[in-house]
Amino acid sequence: METKEKEQVLELLISYEQKGKREGAKQKEREMMRKMIAKGMSIADIAHIFDLTEEEVHKRVKDE
Repeated sequence: METKEKEQVLELLISYEQKGKREGAKQKEREMMRKMIAKGMSIADIAHIFDLTEEEVHKRVKDE
């Protein structure tokens, strides 16, 4: 494999790793929101904590 090809493969691996980290963070955020709701916390309070609108909280909790 030539140097340019190695660089492209490395860039692709880094890109996938970054995407995986972002997806993992989103999943953790959804889990936290669901637990907060289960504990009786209001959507308005959750939105304030995460600096989101109430609509965004609803959407993120529903997304899978």
